Amino acid sequence: MTTEELKRFIAKLEILEDGCWFWNGGRGGKPPYWYGVFKASGIYTTAHRHSYEHFVGPIPAGMVIDHLCGIKLCVNPDHLRICTQRNNLHASPTTLNSKNMALTHCKNGHLLSGDNVRMYRNQRVCRACKREWRARKRKTT
Repeated sequence: MTTEELKRFIAKLEILEDGCWFWNGGRGGKPPYWYGVFKASGIYTTAHRHSYEHFVGPIPAGMVIDHLCGIKLCVNPDHLRICTQRNNLHASPTTLNSKNMALTHCKNGHLLSGDNVRMYRNQRVCRACKREWRARKRKTT
């Protein structure tokens, strides 16, 4: 990044009390999942990736940047980490995957742990509910 680009980048930041570097520049993506966007050397990239690459180092192929603070417009390299997309989705409290993994009981109140859980197509299935469903099905046929 050239000195001029670094000045432009820094001019778009607002330092918050919690340590986040809030991006006030251009944004891209679909709301409410806005990410900051920055153009350097004629190439557009997300501002948080640009910040990480400039202040920390290169991002390996196939890896993504996770916002440890949970603020998508934060570009503070201390609040960013490299991880896989899978880990990023599991770490985020807002994704359906992480919400399902956080459940302790199924919708019918059965405990979702130990022998009562099995994985089917990357989802946890309650064995007690499945047994009850099979019993109801046998009665109707």
